[in-house]
Amino acid sequence: MVLRAFFDESGLDPTRNKSLIMGGFLGSVEELERASTAWDECLHSAPSIEYFKYSECKSLDEQFLKFNRDTADAKELALAKIINNFKLLGFCATVSYTWFVHRDAKASKGMQGSRPYDWGFGAATSGVVQWVDAKFSGDDKVDFIFDDRPELESCIEVYNLARNNPLFGFMKRAGVCVPGEDKTTPALQMADLLAGECCSYVDTKVKSDSFLLIRDINKIVHVPCKPPRQMPNTLRLQAMLKAVQSEASDFLRRTKKQSPDRFASVDEVDNYLTDLAQNEADFQTEWQKHLVSLSTDGDFQDFLTKHLAMKKEDEFTNFDRTMRDLIKVSHDELKAAIDAEKVAKQKKKRRAKKPSASDHVDGEND
Repeated sequence: MVLRAFFDESGLDPTRNKSLIMGGFLGSVEELERASTAWDECLHSAPSIEYFKYSECKSLDEQFLKFNRDTADAKELALAKIINNFKLLGFCATVSYTWFVHRDAKASKGMQGSRPYDWGFGAATSGVVQWVDAKFSGDDKVDFIFDDRPELESCIEVYNLARNNPLFGFMKRAGVCVPGEDKTTPALQMADLLAGECCSYVDTKVKSDSFLLIRDINKIVHVPCKPPRQMPNTLRLQAMLKAVQSEASDFLRRTKKQSPDRFASVDEVDNYLTDLAQNEADFQTEWQKHLVSLSTDGDFQDFLTKHLAMKKEDEFTNFDRTMRDLIKVSHDELKAAIDAEKVAKQKKKRRAKKPSASDHVDGEND
């Protein structure tokens, strides 16, 4: 049996949503194809739409522009009933935004594992393959299709590394993972409906008719995502690191002659450098405390060995070295800039004190 799982995300706004949701359905290729055909027929039955998107249904926009609240809800319920006619199992992975309250988007840009989406993707894929391994004997694999997003590419890269690494035994049933287009893929639209309803329930605690239908007939496997409890503090330190780096870069920029806000005096340079050194020292102190905390945290150690398949001592050595390289401020470069500033100031003072040739002539004429 060839299995596939289709996933879409919901709850992307931490100012409005409590959690990021990854919702999707698992089924055989044959069953998903039959469900997709029936879904497409329902889409084009009166009142007809070209595709289903949960956000458009709720906002009465785009495909639902000519609908009212009652007809839009009725259309969604009709589509939910289509899902009920097929052997599809729902999955809902939730990632609480409380884990990421200290995340600085600029500081963590491009850093895999710092975004809620990364953890939702990981929870969804690992949850499905572990469920399949527990329920189905053999070595049949599960292929994944996720709605395409900018964050997805790096997640798939990590996914492929994990599924091809024998150390990650829990990923042995993982097949290929590819992006998909929700407007042209009925199974992704089904996933979007489930993700949207699960997100609404998490935020409001209200179960819609569509949610109840899917929960009671198809069933929904809930996969709560719980990053290591040190995650919030790690993100806080990451933001501190970014601030120190930005201050160092700003210092070097302001030492350049063409800078519009170039330092006005040596004292101003010294004061800035003193503050920078203090901020770097504060970060180093906090980082060392964090490392000690991680090294003695049994839950975090278990997470490294179980989910990341890393040796504890090697991981901390590499982790510490990487962070030290990141926070390194080139003191040689800073000193050179300061020395150059001082030399320039001294030359300027000497030129101001030294009388010019014209001064001598004027004095003689007097």
